[in-house]
Amino acid sequence: MIKIKDFILLFAMIFGFLNQVFAQDLQRDFKKNGVYLGVYTGTWFGTGNSSKLGNSIMGGLLIEIKSEKSGLGLNFDFFGNLGKTETIYVKNEDQIIPKDGYSGVQISLQYSHELYASNRFALEGVGGIGFGDLSFSIPDKENGIGNNSIFIDPGLGIRYYVGQKTFLQFKVQYNFANYKLKDNESTTIDGNFVTTKLLFGWR
Repeated sequence: MIKIKDFILLFAMIFGFLNQVFAQDLQRDFKKNGVYLGVYTGTWFGTGNSSKLGNSIMGGLLIEIKSEKSGLGLNFDFFGNLGKTETIYVKNEDQIIPKDGYSGVQISLQYSHELYASNRFALEGVGGIGFGDLSFSIPDKENGIGNNSIFIDPGLGIRYYVGQKTFLQFKVQYNFANYKLKDNESTTIDGNFVTTKLLFGWR
């Protein structure tokens, strides 16, 4: 029969072992530098007239070169709408066509730098510059009707190192862009965007 003192001793041994493991984890030196690949998902929220586009679902791929404090990466965004607050009217030659869907792509060069770091966690200043294209599908036009824009997107990110070679990152950025259609008869959709992304990276 297990005596109380034996139970207390066993508990103390287990507690001591777990405490030692936790202490070792806190002291672990995470080597952050390397070349990372990654995938992500997210959304954007329009401001001003671009809010007519509703909330777009976003996915993408990244490749990032990372030092201990900073990172420089190439992002490829693919996006399309989940739903809009109103129908968008698009001019096609002499017709005005109502549209309830759109899609687009963006490519950007993204920079990050640690503002604060504690073991696995890092608060980062992030931002980038890129080029994007948004279009509405039209049956008789191969590339649809839309517009492209250069954009910049400063923001903040939180990075969590799951292990020595993997991380999770959440980013919020303000995207200065203008996908306003070029004619004056289509629905006005100029305005900027707030984007959020959840990334998983590995090396």
